[in-house]
Amino acid sequence: ITITNASNYQLTDLLPLTEYVCQVRRNCGEEYGYSIWGEVTFTTEDLPCIAPTDFTATNITYTSATVSWTDPSGNQTAWFVEYGYGANFDTITVTSPTVNLSNLYDGTTYSVKVQGQCSATIYSDWSEVFTFSTATCTGVSNVTTGAVTTNSAVITWTAGNNQTKWEIAYGMEGFTEGNEISSEIVEGTPSFTITGLESDMKYDVYVRNICQEGVTSAWSNKVQFRTTVGINTALADNVRVQIYPNPA
Repeated sequence: ITITNASNYQLTDLLPLTEYVCQVRRNCGEEYGYSIWGEVTFTTEDLPCIAPTDFTATNITYTSATVSWTDPSGNQTAWFVEYGYGANFDTITVTSPTVNLSNLYDGTTYSVKVQGQCSATIYSDWSEVFTFSTATCTGVSNVTTGAVTTNSAVITWTAGNNQTKWEIAYGMEGFTEGNEISSEIVEGTPSFTITGLESDMKYDVYVRNICQEGVTSAWSNKVQFRTTVGINTALADNVRVQIYPNPA
């Protein structure tokens, strides 16, 4: 490159982290020719390694989400992702600016931060913390009892949006979890008929939503009913029935 009337020149389009040799000589004119070469060596700096930005969370379900980000320096080849909630955090490594997080808890706010790797020994700072919340498995409402007989009762409830599967647990008054008479799975219609009960007894009922496999809502408030007083029947010929006191 030939320059005139200057003692410096800006070199451009160089490669990052590369050693260069630059030689300069003076043109003294036709009578005197050229001076000897002067020489200098230098190494260009590496590209800057800037912390990831522009986080987004998509495909959010009860137990998973996809988190993506932008590499502002354009030279990152791997990323370290730290995510979790409260004091519970995990770190994973990915080779593209997106990560699919799974085995999350429903209705939980998660924090995410990412560090980029620009070369074998150069890393960005950790990004700002990004937060997102998994979908909440909401419970049912308006649990009611109806058509109570001596040995059965119909339980109905109001389902939330897109709820199609529920669990109903019932037992004697005051039962605790694990001591219920039965726990039934109901699909399609928010109604269930309990049968095989004893007459003139109090029963407690709870209902909860099943959002997906392994994800359930909290149990509903307790609903209580009492079966009616009944007369046992005998299927036999020539049965004589006496009722006391008389009049009854």
